[in-house]
Amino acid sequence: MRAYIIQHAEALPREDNPPVRTLSEKGTEDTRRLAEYIKSGGATIDRFMHVGSDWTKDNAEKFAKFSGAEGKATETPYILTRETDITDFINDLNATSDSVMAATPSDVAMRAVTRLLTGREDPVIPGKEPGLCSCLERGDDGVWTLLWVVKPDQLPG
Repeated sequence: MRAYIIQHAEALPREDNPPVRTLSEKGTEDTRRLAEYIKSGGATIDRFMHVGSDWTKDNAEKFAKFSGAEGKATETPYILTRETDITDFINDLNATSDSVMAATPSDVAMRAVTRLLTGREDPVIPGKEPGLCSCLERGDDGVWTLLWVVKPDQLPG
């Protein structure tokens, strides 16, 4: 089982896009390149998740579309924000056999990656950068391994 935990791609400033905040052109392009990068490696993603905010929903929907799974993005049944406990998200990832892509706020992504790898949430492991993707794999023993981390500007155009 693999988890692709994405710090949501660059979004338009809220004042430029009321009342719905969506990805910027750069964020959309970064999402396309990331989806193509993962797909080119032969990966199959079973679930495309987002936390319900306008920009994470837009990110997950575009990622699913660029992956050939348009319409498959779904909102998490639990709240994931800077202030919330992420235990339900971690339990979900630990319980599923599906490969999952999750578009989350940056701080949630950093805490989730850190917790899956170390069992704690601080200090956080990957840095904060819009569109940064961490690919983790859970072995048969239940232990998570970091396979790779990529920033959008490292991806081919």
